[in-house]
Amino acid sequence: MDNPDSSELIAVCDEILESGEISSDDAYRLAEWLNAHPEQCDRWPGNLLVSELEAAWADGKVNKGELRKILAAVRRVRRQWSKEMARQERLRGVEALLKIGEMVDQVAATFDLQQPRLPSIPVVVDVPSATDKGVTYQVDLTGPTCNCPDWARRARRPAGHLTRCCKHVREAFRRIEPDNGWPGWFGAFLYSGHTPNPSLDWQVVPAAGSWVLVSTAANGWANVYKMVGGEPRCYGYNVNEKRWSYSERPANCTPIREAVERSVKPWWSW
Repeated sequence: MDNPDSSELIAVCDEILESGEISSDDAYRLAEWLNAHPEQCDRWPGNLLVSELEAAWADGKVNKGELRKILAAVRRVRRQWSKEMARQERLRGVEALLKIGEMVDQVAATFDLQQPRLPSIPVVVDVPSATDKGVTYQVDLTGPTCNCPDWARRARRPAGHLTRCCKHVREAFRRIEPDNGWPGWFGAFLYSGHTPNPSLDWQVVPAAGSWVLVSTAANGWANVYKMVGGEPRCYGYNVNEKRWSYSERPANCTPIREAVERSVKPWWSW
């Protein structure tokens, strides 16, 4: 996995994940990139993506089920990449990171999943830009804050608000992930779906014995984050068309759907 050139492939994966869904055009673009970089196809993570792409186009066309498998592979690659970057970062500063690790483990153990808030951790993480070589952004996880241009649009949100997460803030949380992972919907929020729209607000809803993170519906679509079988999942619900993306819905989805629909109505119409 120690392959610095893979950062370009990870950037392509990030672009796909930003949209929240994957189209056949996205899959084709990913395949085109791999075809143009054959040296990436025989080693991780390219080989994992190649196998899914080849299976999808075995009959000359790709369907929604195959697109979901490709998207799942992209998410796995992104998660494993972040874990590897975290491992390398630990090696670069073992003593300091051990102290951070103890603090992060404590934060994870006391994380309140009933509140849609980010934890405050007094750590500054340098996150390289995925698109601009040589550019690094500083992320302070106390607020959090970031010195990238996108974060300026999020600065008006109060401390701890989930919409303060630009993609570099999300990556910073991923890089200091505790040994047992970030709990519940927070882990799903960091590892699935895309960077939140700056206009989003959030609520936490009880469903199927766990707490589920639900966003308001920017452009008609609300995001629903939860862990399913230990894997992070992001579901999309369209409030105008009253449908779930790809017809995939979380278990016990009725209270989740009702919470989403209430969030776009004035309180007196509930």
